[in-house]
Amino acid sequence: MKKTSFLAALWMASALLFANTGLAAPEKLFVGYAGMSADLSHVWITKEAGLFRRYGLDVVPIYFSGGRPLMQALIAGDIQLASTGGITSVRAIVAGADLIIIAGYMNKLTYTFFTSKDITRAEQLKGKAVAISGFGTTSHAVTVLALKKLGLVPVKDVAIIRCSRETGG
Repeated sequence: MKKTSFLAALWMASALLFANTGLAAPEKLFVGYAGMSADLSHVWITKEAGLFRRYGLDVVPIYFSGGRPLMQALIAGDIQLASTGGITSVRAIVAGADLIIIAGYMNKLTYTFFTSKDITRAEQLKGKAVAISGFGTTSHAVTVLALKKLGLVPVKDVAIIRCSRETGG
């Protein structure tokens, strides 16, 4: 009995000693981001700096032209993580998507209205149009909030138009 136990222990020790102890290659992690702006640059900057690989992650950043196609890819399982505006995520969840928001990295809106030089006051926007990246997007929600804050009625006082070469917004 002692000899059998000794042989079993010897076999186990040699198996462990000669086993491949290298770590398995990391699985690819597809991470979508919607937009080419400073507030969404963390995904591709981290990739370009080699930080994902340094910490054992094989991340493939995938650019999407807007939050809607990004959410569709996430829901379909084509990507594992998404970096996008909170409104896009909340809309998908309210519509029944089985998603979890795991982090929020901005606590203020970082949008700016740009106008022609002849518009210097908010009331001068009446009868004009404001361009957004797409309806149902964060830029749309922010524009509606800003117009209301400025005392203007969205659509009635100021037209909101989608003005983007990107599809999806």
